[in-house]
Amino acid sequence: MSKRSFGLGAVLLALVGFGLFWFRPRPEIKPIVISTGTRTRAQSIAFSPDSKTLAVGVSMFRATPGLPIGEVQLRDVATGGMRQTVPMKYLPSVAFTPDGNSLAITGATIKLWDLKQARFTPFSKGTPVGYWIVFSPDGKVMATSGWDTDDKVKAGSAYGKVKLWSAETGQLLQTLNARATAQVAFSPDGRTLVAGSFPEGVLVWDVPSGKLKYGVLSKPHSGISAVVFSPDGKIIASADSIEAQLLDAQTGRLLGTLTPPSRRVFGLAFSPDGKTLATGGPHFHRKWFWENKPSTPQDDSSGEICLWNVASGSLTRTLTSGHWVLSVIWSPDGKTLASTSDDDTVRLWRLP
Repeated sequence: MSKRSFGLGAVLLALVGFGLFWFRPRPEIKPIVISTGTRTRAQSIAFSPDSKTLAVGVSMFRATPGLPIGEVQLRDVATGGMRQTVPMKYLPSVAFTPDGNSLAITGATIKLWDLKQARFTPFSKGTPVGYWIVFSPDGKVMATSGWDTDDKVKAGSAYGKVKLWSAETGQLLQTLNARATAQVAFSPDGRTLVAGSFPEGVLVWDVPSGKLKYGVLSKPHSGISAVVFSPDGKIIASADSIEAQLLDAQTGRLLGTLTPPSRRVFGLAFSPDGKTLATGGPHFHRKWFWENKPSTPQDDSSGEICLWNVASGSLTRTLTSGHWVLSVIWSPDGKTLASTSDDDTVRLWRLP
């Protein structure tokens, strides 16, 4: 064999090896599946600051007509096993305090659950504050959004509120002007708050003054299902149930749009390093969605989590999950992605 033939063969062998390494099939990621109980639904989830505990706010639907009751389940992230349960009278939304010592729960009122003493500590005697709750990064301010008992529903429209509370005293600091608000999120420096609203779209406030900085209208007949800040505070991601929009956090200018194959986005989460955005939603199989006939297991709608490269906007990985994915959240250490579904489950995904 000539030296030239040998050299060409070595080059081809190297190229084949390179291709096998970089384009080899990636192993399937199988999640830890947590059952929250029969006839239940996880309304909200939150990781503890040390990423070791997952709090799950669970609605427990009665067999007879009436409002659902709820509970908070504290789960071990490593195994999915139960650590504590906290009974609640109303639908619970959960958020850990930044120091990790307590868990804030909304329902009939805001309550603080002391994790070490396993008991409630006084906070606020206000009226019900709805579905979403989040702490500012320094732990001094709590934001809630949703409906109060004095809110009225007329002609099919509801009026919601965003409220800012002192996390130290439980005093109501401000009520921000918004309609039918959904998820809320603080910027990393705690000076800006973003909320999703129907029909007003994305609303962004200056926290110290309580003034609205700007709003970005959603598409007609489309509400905002999720909002989140990037870890560096430069981008706001929002979901309108069909696609995710990346907005300049300072101006609201549209930077890009991410549309999953299923064209459904209910939940959003940035990875802690800000390089990846996870979107979650349902994925309808064609036969189930378009044909009016009893579905078979392979025809049912499933859940889909898409992982996107934020810099390029490219889809890097897709995770298939049970039934509809309603929300996603990343652990602070970046090792675990948690998702909720409408099939009585929460899933914990260990990501490489």
